[in-house]
Amino acid sequence: MRKFFAVAALSVLLSGCTTTEKVIVSTKELEPELPKAPSITNSAKELTRICDAPVAEFFPRLSPDGKKILYFVKKHVDCENEQKPVNNGQKAKKEVRSIEVKSIGEPGRTALTQEFTDNASWYPDGQNYLFRYSRPDKTLIARGKIGTMAITYVTPNAMGNSDDYASINPKADKIVFSTSLRSKDTEGAAKENICLVDPDGMNFTILVEGCQPCWHPRENVILYVNSVGTNWHIFLYNIDRGEITQLTSGESNNIQPFFSPDGNSIVFISDRARDGFHIYVMKADGIGITQLTSGKTIENDPCWGADGYIYFVSNAGLLPGSKTPWDYSDIWRLRPVLPDTSPATSKK
Repeated sequence: MRKFFAVAALSVLLSGCTTTEKVIVSTKELEPELPKAPSITNSAKELTRICDAPVAEFFPRLSPDGKKILYFVKKHVDCENEQKPVNNGQKAKKEVRSIEVKSIGEPGRTALTQEFTDNASWYPDGQNYLFRYSRPDKTLIARGKIGTMAITYVTPNAMGNSDDYASINPKADKIVFSTSLRSKDTEGAAKENICLVDPDGMNFTILVEGCQPCWHPRENVILYVNSVGTNWHIFLYNIDRGEITQLTSGESNNIQPFFSPDGNSIVFISDRARDGFHIYVMKADGIGITQLTSGKTIENDPCWGADGYIYFVSNAGLLPGSKTPWDYSDIWRLRPVLPDTSPATSKK
């Protein structure tokens, strides 16, 4: 008898949105075996697997010079302090996450951090990087540097319950991230907020409710995600003017936005096709939504690289008997085929 299970859980795909109450997006029958590669539409070409290690890989981020890629790996290892076998004689397992770097087009990979680290993003210098560090007592933002295992805490006291999704602006003088904050005036659940902080951890500023922020490559503007009714949608926030613009709408979830290198387009994932999450692009004003991947696989963590390719994660190759849709995943890239990536002047 085939198993049925949720193919996309917002508690996983909404990294940086830890307070969401809605967990399941859709449920469908687990295929006997997923295809070995994701399917692309006529609006994409040059599909290539970038990483194929025997561990699950997530959150690819291409370096500013387009030569290296940051990502984190997830694996399950035996619990060191577990004395007695469990689960039919097998030892208890724990999930371990750590960050690695790989040179594009070359074999091998290099471990950068120890366990409990993920969601890394580059500094403009291509040497330093920010990441989430899930310590036992708190989850905070830290900074590392290629070639050394040393780390520096950016938010050493943790600004909220779970600092995440950090990235630095092109001038390298402000870091945007999300964190979970509880209002002093209410007893309700904590809410995710988009915040700013200096690279030294000073001048903490709350901007707006939301999660998954992303800097514009040139302007003082960020993309982010927030809930609208029962769905999640993409917004644009102009920091200088304090203006908010909703870019997506409707009865679907649109998350994980990322600007193109010229800032004229946005890549994101959406479940609007009703068969799981896939890669989409749109112009920076929300016009011209175009689907790039399709089919039985699930895609997430898109990044539009300086080389013009969109890097992303797919669970293509997931084997029968997997407990979750993300027991196996690889990093892929594709090149979008778009007639015009300049911002549209027409209204939505």
